[in-house]
Amino acid sequence: MELRSSIQLPSRYKLFKTGTYSFTEETHTPQCNCNAENSNFLSRNYKALFNFLPTDCWRCKTWQVKSKNPGCGAIIYNELINTCFENSYYTESVQQIELDLGRTFPGIKHFRKGSPGREALRRVLTAFSKYDPQLGYVQGMNFIAGALLWHSSEVEAFWFLVGLMEDFELRDNFLPNMPGLNKHAQITELLIFEKLPELHRKFAEISVSADIVITDWCFTLFANVVKVNDMGCVLSGFFEAGWVFFYKLVLVILYKLQPLLLSCAESWDVLTLLKSSQNLTRALTRKLGTGVWSSLVKEALNLSLDEKYIKYLHMNFSTETALFKIT
Repeated sequence: MELRSSIQLPSRYKLFKTGTYSFTEETHTPQCNCNAENSNFLSRNYKALFNFLPTDCWRCKTWQVKSKNPGCGAIIYNELINTCFENSYYTESVQQIELDLGRTFPGIKHFRKGSPGREALRRVLTAFSKYDPQLGYVQGMNFIAGALLWHSSEVEAFWFLVGLMEDFELRDNFLPNMPGLNKHAQITELLIFEKLPELHRKFAEISVSADIVITDWCFTLFANVVKVNDMGCVLSGFFEAGWVFFYKLVLVILYKLQPLLLSCAESWDVLTLLKSSQNLTRALTRKLGTGVWSSLVKEALNLSLDEKYIKYLHMNFSTETALFKIT
């Protein structure tokens, strides 16, 4: 595995074996209830007595299949934390991380100031900015890292983030000029035109483009509008199907809200509905009842799209020109 920093793997093994390496003690623990929710009645009510529930989130175990965590992942992560970086890019990343920590799931106690969750989030984001110094930290990563930490250990959350960035092309969203966002917006526009033609005409009439609709969703994988408790199923869908799942979930959300969206007189009305976590969740709950996001994810995964063509578009997209190379 090739690291983006100057750290070499052999030195890690040497530091570990000689006992000269100091690990950062992890005080963060996963906060999700996935195991309890996925267990039977007896397990939920007598787990203290029988103690046969696993400690690791079952969703997290499925994500590990797609993770980039090497055998010495904990060593690499801890050395990244303890390695000193002295450059303006890293300083800017640290400053932005500090600003965004308080904006990450502010209503959740585990991520409040001085909490183990916030400290873990700071370390994960700081470690990533060292791991990929050319990119550093960009706003939006905080929500994704926070959602990952809700289900996993600190080390796992870091490697999940690395996997999403490198193997799922999430990194393209955060590059200068945001080529990834341009790619996903263009594909989403095509899919709305194909699957929701009436809504596509409405959006054209009131000057609503796909990039306006999906920008925040794209940068945070919906974590800016989905409660942290519900992000597990969204992340599972993304780990399973990547950006194809993202497009499907966008289409399902728009389809469910199509009557409301068609009644909007101005673009501001659309943005007020889709950009606000409160407004979006309220509208979807009225439509679907409880279990909104698990229901939407299930429907999205079952939605039929021409996945071969979508993958073809991805393979023929230039991040330099933000255009598709199709002849």
